[in-house]
Amino acid sequence: MATTRCLSRRLARYERPGHLVFTYPSSGEADAQQRVRADGRKRASLACGTLLATLVGRRSTRALDGQRTRKASDESRRQRDPSYVLGRSENEERSLQERAKFFNPSTRRLFEDAGITTGMKVLDIGCGPGDVSFLAAELVGPTGRVVGVDMNPAIVATARARAQAAGTTQVSFIAGDIRHVGLEDSFDAVMGRFVLMYSAYPAASLRAALRAVRADGIAAFYEANMGAGVVSHPVSSMHQQLGRWLSETFARGGVEMAMGTKLYPVFLAAGLESPRLTTDAVIGGGREWLERYVSVFGASHLRSYLPQTLEYGIATEDEIGIETFDERYLEELLRQESVIQNFQCVGAWARKRRAA
Repeated sequence: MATTRCLSRRLARYERPGHLVFTYPSSGEADAQQRVRADGRKRASLACGTLLATLVGRRSTRALDGQRTRKASDESRRQRDPSYVLGRSENEERSLQERAKFFNPSTRRLFEDAGITTGMKVLDIGCGPGDVSFLAAELVGPTGRVVGVDMNPAIVATARARAQAAGTTQVSFIAGDIRHVGLEDSFDAVMGRFVLMYSAYPAASLRAALRAVRADGIAAFYEANMGAGVVSHPVSSMHQQLGRWLSETFARGGVEMAMGTKLYPVFLAAGLESPRLTTDAVIGGGREWLERYVSVFGASHLRSYLPQTLEYGIATEDEIGIETFDERYLEELLRQESVIQNFQCVGAWARKRRAA
């Protein structure tokens, strides 16, 4: 009985000096403790579940934030205009002016066909050092007006200096992005040469420019199909190689390689009527013409995009041999009596659709 009473008490002890004391709960207390332990395990499980959900949620949130960041970054890259692979050097400014002489006859014919004439007020976007603006000034005469816009302040300063030196008072220049610069909406026409190919969204850029053009006004643009390649007959390996270096560098820089052909859909998307199209290319042969061509489109031009060509791994300095390039290029063309052709270009003009 004594043993039973002892066991029925809360604690049964077996004690010896220097030994631990062991306690044994009653059956009812054991059940209670089991329930407590079960509740504890349940609460711990819930706590672990909550912690796990929190960690997973945080991880998911971070992953979602990362996806959003990457998406925003990708969108930003898509929205950025292609790089101007020809650079902004003084050499490129001079080279632009010399190259313009080869393209001016075709550009003039396009503007004349479009109806650019005396007394008009004309907007030239991506005007560079001003060659297209000066060509337009000849067509509109002293009673007309030409405004050139370019994003590069340095090249705009060059254009202004050229206008002042020539005494061409009907031409002015503005530094800014045509998509954001403020202009009055009374221009009779907008024009450009080799400019839409450098826009991430050509139709949007053209539409922005057309805001400054009156209803039924004119748009006339001249762009290249650089993906079509160059031509030589008999085949000049150096001419063909030069064309590949240029086209691959432009392609890697994100430039639109078929802008000439794409002028038709771009015009329609910008709110113009169906455009009239023409196509041509700089082509020629014979010593006098070839010497002039090589001096403009050979090493002089190559130097402008050489840093990008090397950076993209398209060619090495040893492969190009720029210091002797023109000499070797011209020698091959003359020896083979080759006729050479530059990239195909497309001209397009149309009128602005009247608002319904």
